[in-house]
Amino acid sequence: MRDIGKTIQLHLDEMDMTQAQLGERVGASQQTISLIVNNRRIPSLDTLVKICNILKIDISTLLEIDSNDNSSYIISDINEKEIIECYRSLNKDEQKMFNAFITAIKKQKKKS
Repeated sequence: MRDIGKTIQLHLDEMDMTQAQLGERVGASQQTISLIVNNRRIPSLDTLVKICNILKIDISTLLEIDSNDNSSYIISDINEKEIIECYRSLNKDEQKMFNAFITAIKKQKKKS
């Protein structure tokens, strides 16, 4: 299992939510949430599901449940998450323009 605490804290920061507020919504103390965030306690599945629902985290992504090794595709910061969310909100034509932009950046990097 990966560093779920870091991911939980990232989403807490993004939602401007404190560990105490999350604990209140989950039905756990701030201390328990802190232990989970600092990877000193493994949450029960029930608690983990509640945390994921509150923070809008896909549990399979959080636990890296996948048959392929996609570790390079793990969202590591808020900027990456925002880019993905933006891309998903685009229509097909806008996605094509975005993809062309990314392709141009890749070509430019190869030249450098």
